[in-house]
Amino acid sequence: MSNDPPTGHLYGHVYIPKGDPTDITPRLRKRIYGYFQQVVDNDMEYHMADLFHRELGEEVPNIGGYGGYKGRFDKFFDKTAVVTLFHAITLVWRHLMAAGGHQGEARQWLANIKRAFAEENVRYRIDAEAGVHPLVDAVFEDQRVGTIATLTGVRYSATLELYEKAQEALTEQPAETREAIRYTFDALENLFKLMFPTAPRLSTQFVNQQLAPAVSRHYNDKTANSAADKMVKSFCDWIDGAHFYRHNPGTPAPAPPPLDFTIVAMSTGAGFLRWLAEIDRAGIGAAPA
Repeated sequence: MSNDPPTGHLYGHVYIPKGDPTDITPRLRKRIYGYFQQVVDNDMEYHMADLFHRELGEEVPNIGGYGGYKGRFDKFFDKTAVVTLFHAITLVWRHLMAAGGHQGEARQWLANIKRAFAEENVRYRIDAEAGVHPLVDAVFEDQRVGTIATLTGVRYSATLELYEKAQEALTEQPAETREAIRYTFDALENLFKLMFPTAPRLSTQFVNQQLAPAVSRHYNDKTANSAADKMVKSFCDWIDGAHFYRHNPGTPAPAPPPLDFTIVAMSTGAGFLRWLAEIDRAGIGAAPA
């Protein structure tokens, strides 16, 4: 029957509410190390240690003595910084994919890490190539995916790079909320200047001078034009709000923007990114000469 509980699942994954996503836990670190043991054999440990040394600047001590290399990867996965842990997750996948005959282990590693992140309810997700990204909530994640899809193509490559840097800032421990807002602003400024090459910067002055007339040309419907005019004014308010954190306030230790405010600012900024990109694709930018 459809109301029957799922079969074969762990009790806690079915009956205990997950609550809000959490940070990386010691239990998740132990699970990651366990999955590492499954896919990395003794012969490959030395290469992994060398990889972590070269790419992460991390030493994995050898306790193998004369019997060969045996690294203390348990200590590495248990104690290393969160960002370094994320990098290691991706590097293990890359190494397994590149090593001959280990693609199956790479898929196993990716599947297990994805499942562990979901079951431990952490505020991060794993992509198809073992990259780690922040997961604020399902709505934020859907918006992120939609914004990236909108910014496809060479024309928007720099805008997309800045937008992704804003997302990456949230993976820091603690989250780099000021940088997240700054990069969101920079992404919008890059796109705005693509649309209006004579505009030296993104400001309310140039939005009113150049974007507002372009929006009026974009919509033929009177009601849509009136609503879009309000949206332009809202964009100006967003720009003014972002400036509080984009420019140095001149204090010894400026307080970073709160996380809840940062999420709202980034979500709203992403909406404006998608809107401007669609207007740009319609070929409606600066007014004709």
